[in-house]
Amino acid sequence: MVNIRNIYVHCLLLFAALTLFPHSGVRAEGNKKDSILALIKNNGKENSSSSLYSQLAKFYSQENNSDSAVYYYEKAYSLAEDSLSENAGEICNETGMLYYRKGDFAKALTFFMKSLEIAKSNGNPSVIARRYGNIGVVYDFLGDYVKSIDYYQKALRLFEANDMKKGMAFIYNNLGVVSEEMDNPKDALNYYKKALRLKLSINDTAGAGSSLNNIGVIFEKYFSDYDSSIYYYKKALNIFKRLNDNRNIATSLNNIGISYRLKKVPDSAVAYTEKALEINSENNYMEGVLSSLFNLGQIYFDKKEYPKAEKNYLQSLSIAQKLNSRKKTAEIYESLAGLYIKINKPAKAYEYQVRFTSLKDSLINEEKSKQIAELKTKYEIEKKDKQLELLSQQNAIQRQRITKYNIVLIAIILIALLISVITILLVKQSKFKTQQKTSELRQKLLRSQMNPHFIFNTLFSIQTYMLENDAISASRFLSRFAKLMRRILENSKHDFVSLENELDFLNQYLFIQQLRFNESFDYEVVFDSDEDPGRILVPPMLSQPFVENAIDHGIRNVEKGGKVKVVFKISGKNLITTISDNGAGFYHKKDKIDENHKSTGIENAKQRIKILTNEYKTDYLFEIRDLTQENGNDSGTIITFAIPLIFD
Repeated sequence: MVNIRNIYVHCLLLFAALTLFPHSGVRAEGNKKDSILALIKNNGKENSSSSLYSQLAKFYSQENNSDSAVYYYEKAYSLAEDSLSENAGEICNETGMLYYRKGDFAKALTFFMKSLEIAKSNGNPSVIARRYGNIGVVYDFLGDYVKSIDYYQKALRLFEANDMKKGMAFIYNNLGVVSEEMDNPKDALNYYKKALRLKLSINDTAGAGSSLNNIGVIFEKYFSDYDSSIYYYKKALNIFKRLNDNRNIATSLNNIGISYRLKKVPDSAVAYTEKALEINSENNYMEGVLSSLFNLGQIYFDKKEYPKAEKNYLQSLSIAQKLNSRKKTAEIYESLAGLYIKINKPAKAYEYQVRFTSLKDSLINEEKSKQIAELKTKYEIEKKDKQLELLSQQNAIQRQRITKYNIVLIAIILIALLISVITILLVKQSKFKTQQKTSELRQKLLRSQMNPHFIFNTLFSIQTYMLENDAISASRFLSRFAKLMRRILENSKHDFVSLENELDFLNQYLFIQQLRFNESFDYEVVFDSDEDPGRILVPPMLSQPFVENAIDHGIRNVEKGGKVKVVFKISGKNLITTISDNGAGFYHKKDKIDENHKSTGIENAKQRIKILTNEYKTDYLFEIRDLTQENGNDSGTIITFAIPLIFD
């Protein structure tokens, strides 16, 4: 079930007109709509200026009378002295925006395309970029993400070339929206952060607050990282407080409350949500009141304070019905059904479940109708494009006046060449995909073998620790282990992670092992280089089996004074890793291991090293030194291996 909430939805941004229309020597006093209508009546419709009709269209647009606004904009364009002037382009752009808001995307695209051609003829890069951006918005709503991104990128290149930061921020916002729609939250987060940096650089404070809220939503919705979402929501809240923007203050408070509820901190969730409710109520922001009441119902439901939950649900339902918000009404019906099941009121639970099901079916049908209409619009646009393309081909044939024989001959030659090129490309692509798939399968197979091995040993360690220690320490242990497991699951999705990520993982892992052995050993993880570890890529968990072996079979019997050290350093084209311990020594500890046990983790790690060195054509290095064999006075093992130095 989707939460009812007020958030800065990642909405698509349209570029409005850049200039005001000149008045051609005739100005209506006060720019009043009735004065303009009187002038048009006195002059006669055909003798009135394009500027008067443009001004009149603006008034109707501000009054949300889109039909009248479109009529007068089209009239203004027909009377324009120069159909390729900047003012004519602005008229087309404004007309396209009106059709877009009406949901007539085919006509919106027609006018945006026309305004783009006019902008190109005038050569203003800022205007051209804005037209590209608006076309990208239409294609996004039609679900044609490839074309949408293409037009956004064209706009972005022009904005970047002319250092137009406000336009760049607009485009990054829209690219973030498309990325979300394509289920790519990481790219969306990256684009929203870029938009935020640009807005801060141009002192767009309100815009920065919007971007901060968008970033918070990504962390909450896609990554369940509630600490991060709360951090960004609070930064947005501080901005809106400085601006005295009550509506957005309430929005941010509400978002913080939702994150605290999902984080299972109900008291904080109640406090922030009640503040939001107070501001929304004082300012009569009914949608905000609805959101706050429903969220309070959710919080009290989680707290099992069912009477309070019921009260807030019913109050939010009353407002949703007054606002004719059918989606929100359906969500509240569903929540009430679940509540009445909990408090053993089956009749009411059945009643609200029936209401929810009926309304949900109705909403699904509306959505299907909307999708069909959008598909029809997309089909009409594609059909028009094909007709234009066909007409262009026919004109080209007439101009060239080539014979039928030559056409057939050229076609045969082109088809033969095309088939040959396609065949060659398909063969090469097939070989490349086969090689790539083989490599990926080997990497995934090795990781799938290694992760269960690591998890089993660590869970066994936790079990032992919980049996031998007090509950508070065990809780701390479990908390750190949960964070480590989350890191493992995230890293296991990737062939490579940053060295910075790997260093942090090893520190967390060694910290857990140190707790397991009652802090009988110290550890150190070092990157001995001035390079930025965030730019260096390594296979995830490659060093972990060797570190695990150093602990479990090297220093596990050392009562105190144990030492494990992991050092990464750069040598030429290689990244050298050294794992050392002062335990029993490799050969000695090998004797202690059951002969039927094979260190699957270490063998897999060695295979991964071989695959990498073969793939990147670097020298293979893997060395084990038993210090007890080299010098009877020393103890411990040093393992050294090299992998290719790979930069992000």
